[in-house]
Amino acid sequence: CTRRHQSSYGGTPLTYRLGTVPGSALRARGAMSTLPNRLAGTTDRFPALRRPSEATAPVEALIEEGQLAERQGRRDVARALYERALYALRDASQSVTAAALLRWIGLTYQLDADFDAAFDCFEAALAVSDACGDEAGVGHAMNVKAIAHFRLGQLDEAEQLYLQAREHARRSGEAKLAAMTAQNLGVIANIRGDLEQALTHYEASLADYRSLGLTKYICTTLNNLGVLYTR
Repeated sequence: CTRRHQSSYGGTPLTYRLGTVPGSALRARGAMSTLPNRLAGTTDRFPALRRPSEATAPVEALIEEGQLAERQGRRDVARALYERALYALRDASQSVTAAALLRWIGLTYQLDADFDAAFDCFEAALAVSDACGDEAGVGHAMNVKAIAHFRLGQLDEAEQLYLQAREHARRSGEAKLAAMTAQNLGVIANIRGDLEQALTHYEASLADYRSLGLTKYICTTLNNLGVLYTR
């Protein structure tokens, strides 16, 4: 881990136990206590979910299995795996991973429409990234917060967070995040009927996606522009 990721709260080394992150972000203790009933029959498919006495798995394996479960739409399984990975982290050198896990856990709550838990996780991710000086992580945390506000219909809050996330993304060289936030700002402007502003955001997003050669995203942005021109 680079030096900018090594920081502390008030001189105390950062730790990422679920009970120490702001707001006890994960509600994990209750979730883990009911895990056997909720996940019955899944441990054979996801070995990392076995009790520590039965099997141990490195953080990378827990994350990979969590991502697989998420792709399969098994959010309870994915969340449990991400939580186990977070418990397994030991020191500040893993701060980027800790923040990412907090965001991913929050996104599973968001998809389950548990926005209180989602915001707890996103705030914790933001705190971790900010404390260790990870500007890209700050941008990503603001972006997922913005997505949640957008889903709740809170466009003013979403817009401000997308703008901040875009600035962090641009300063940290996260071109894809910059492109995504610009596109989402265009969507908000379009909803409000501010077509000129929407056009500005979509064109900025298109330029970023083209610089990365991301054909799928280029096509999506071109489609948004086409819809805009038909209005």
